[in-house]
Amino acid sequence: MKRIKAFFGDYGRITEKHGESTNQYVVTGRDALTVIVSHFDTYPLVSKKFADYLLFKKAFELYLQKAHLTSKGLQEILSIKASLNLGANLELKKSFPDLVPAPRPLVEKPLNLNGDWVAGFVSGDGGFLINITKPKSGKPPYIISLEFKVTQNERDKELLNSFISFFGSGTIIRKSDKYLT
Repeated sequence: MKRIKAFFGDYGRITEKHGESTNQYVVTGRDALTVIVSHFDTYPLVSKKFADYLLFKKAFELYLQKAHLTSKGLQEILSIKASLNLGANLELKKSFPDLVPAPRPLVEKPLNLNGDWVAGFVSGDGGFLINITKPKSGKPPYIISLEFKVTQNERDKELLNSFISFFGSGTIIRKSDKYLT
């Protein structure tokens, strides 16, 4: 995270703890977010997260225009927030019961993943696991299984299919609102 922070010119901050064992890199403020938006304009996201970026960018542009200081502009930003990531939380829905989420931009399936992109993506959303379980019969005493896993929200199932094509193997497992490969 320190390298990412340095890459962006030391904009943002790294939280000490976010949850039990994770930290976050957080960027706020007009100048810092301008750098972040410029980066993702130059290097677009490949997953459905690109739709979230486009929504965020629209809200950021409204913010820069000071639209959030008007009733109409505030309503537009709230509408975008209701569509961003996993949608409006209960508190937002309760505070603004007539809120209509903004339409999410359509993002096409990624084509021709490359090794550098896959490595970067897995750094954020993948992992290498060793599972050790005891069989019910007791023979053998332990079962060892090794896994490479990438986890995504169900809306990025097509991206996971692209990983299967890229590696020539893998399966997709649905677990609640996420898909695993």
